Amino acid sequence: MTLSFVEELQVLIRQWKVTSIYGLSGSLIAVFSLAVLYEFMSSYHSYLDLPAGKKYVTREPSRRKRIQDHLLRTVSYLLSTIAGYLLMLVISTWHVWLIVSIVTGSGFGYFLSNPLYTWYRSKESGDDQRNNNDYRNRTKRTLGQRERKSPS
Repeated sequence: MTLSFVEELQVLIRQWKVTSIYGLSGSLIAVFSLAVLYEFMSSYHSYLDLPAGKKYVTREPSRRKRIQDHLLRTVSYLLSTIAGYLLMLVISTWHVWLIVSIVTGSGFGYFLSNPLYTWYRSKESGDDQRNNNDYRNRTKRTLGQRERKSPS
């Protein structure tokens, strides 16, 4: 198999036939959105795997809460797996623009979802203090030191 640039192709199912440039651009948008959704689902699945923060360890959750939590994790995993397999099937069409759309959608989804996941992780663990290596803190400290050293 070789990579192709053809305008007419069948994407996943028989009814999803691309016959024009408008159909191809719509397919690119749909595949891009699916890749972004897959990255958000992956981050959400990672968020669900976080241990409970210090605030929430006070008592054991009820049986109903554990069942709801398990069902939520199962549905999250199921949707993530389905989206991953659909993206894999789209890649198996060997169409260059669809592959580029998946790669850019995955990158964009990671770009958007990873900061949210990091923020929720720090919120859950109770880390409300800023990191000393943060760029904004270093800039403020540097500016403050310069102002003190300058003669008035």
